[in-house]
Amino acid sequence: MPFRDYVVASWAGMLPGTFAYVYAGSVGKAAVAAAGEASGSGDFEHVKVLLWGKCGLLALMISLKKWHVHHRVKGGMRSSNRTHASI
Repeated sequence: MPFRDYVVASWAGMLPGTFAYVYAGSVGKAAVAAAGEASGSGDFEHVKVLLWGKCGLLALMISLKKWHVHHRVKGGMRSSNRTHASI
C-alpha cells in the first residue's frame, strides 16, 4: 500500500472519532457549568469530583472485565494445548 494512501485512509478513519471526542468534551463541560449555575453558587467543584469518580469507576470496571476475559481465554488455551498434546 502506498504511503500516501495509508496516510489518507488513516486520517479519514480517525477524523470521526476525533470529532466525537471533542463534541463529548464540550457537552460534558457545558453540563458541568450548567450544574454549577443551577446550584446558585457557581461553584461546581463537587460536580467535577462526582464526574471524575464515575470515570474512575468505569475505568476500573472495564479493566477488571478485560482482565477476567484475558484469563478465561488464556486458561482455555492451556486446556486445548493439553488435549492436542495427548493425541
